[in-house]
Amino acid sequence: MKNLWGRIVFVGNGKLLRRSIEADSLGSVIFFGPPGTGKSALAKIIASRTKAYFEEANAVIIGIADIRKIIEAAKVRIGMSRKKTILMLDEIHHFNRSQQDALLPDVERGLII
Repeated sequence: MKNLWGRIVFVGNGKLLRRSIEADSLGSVIFFGPPGTGKSALAKIIASRTKAYFEEANAVIIGIADIRKIIEAAKVRIGMSRKKTILMLDEIHHFNRSQQDALLPDVERGLII
């Protein structure tokens, strides 16, 4: 199914991403595309629709200490209010090995989406 601009619509009625958002069962995803195509906007919409806390960071400037702060805040948030945390991590391909190692276990456990 394509929209008026010829792009594939992947959040339309009945589509997998739409069903996952509506069921609040979305796992981690990677949105890839050129600047200005709505990747961040879509992440914000997902957080809004699922009533999750939205955290935004840039992998180029974030350090391991920042990652740990985000994870700790997510733990407190889920413990106190059962509210999930969606982390929109821009430029994730710039993450080095130690940054990946600091984030991956909590992503795999579902603490951070």
